[in-house]
Amino acid sequence: MGAADVVPGVSGGTIALVLGIYERLVASIRSGSSALGHLAKADFAGTRSWLKKVEWSFLIPLLGGALLAVLLLARIIEDLLHDYPEEMAGLFTGLIAGSVVIAWRLIKTRDAKTWIVMVGVAIAMFVLLGLREGTSDETVSQLSDPALWAFFTAGAVAICAMILPGVSGSFLL
Repeated sequence: MGAADVVPGVSGGTIALVLGIYERLVASIRSGSSALGHLAKADFAGTRSWLKKVEWSFLIPLLGGALLAVLLLARIIEDLLHDYPEEMAGLFTGLIAGSVVIAWRLIKTRDAKTWIVMVGVAIAMFVLLGLREGTSDETVSQLSDPALWAFFTAGAVAICAMILPGVSGSFLL
C-alpha cells in the first residue's frame, strides 16, 4: 500500500481492496477515530473500549510497512520521474490499467448508471489533467513556500484519498 501511495495515479486503497484487507482496515480506522473522539470528550472508559476494537496486530505491521515503503521509495520515484518521465508515465499507466481491470471485476452491477458514472469521471479527470500547470524546475523555483495551513490541508486531503480505492493521494498532492 505504501508503494502504491507514492505512485501518482495509483491508490493504496485500491491495493487494499484487491488484497481483500480493505474492510478490516476501514473497521480499524473507524474504531481508532471513535477512540480519539471519546478521548477529546474526556470519556476515558469509551476511549479504552474503542481502542480494544482496533485490530492492532493487523494495523501496526500494515502501517509500518506502508511508512517504510514511502520512506524508501519516495526519493527513488522522484528521481525516476525527473530522469525518465516517459518510461515512468508508461509504468504508471500500466499500473492504473491493471487496477482498473481488477476494480472492474469487483463491480457486481454493470448497468447504464455505472457506465455513465465511469465515463463522467474519466472525462472529468482528462479535463483536470489537461488544465494543470507544468512543474518545470523554472516554474517551481518561482513559487514561494505555501503557508503551514496549506501543507496541513493538503496532507489531510491526501491521507483521506490514500485510503479510498481509486483515488490517489500522491496524484492530489
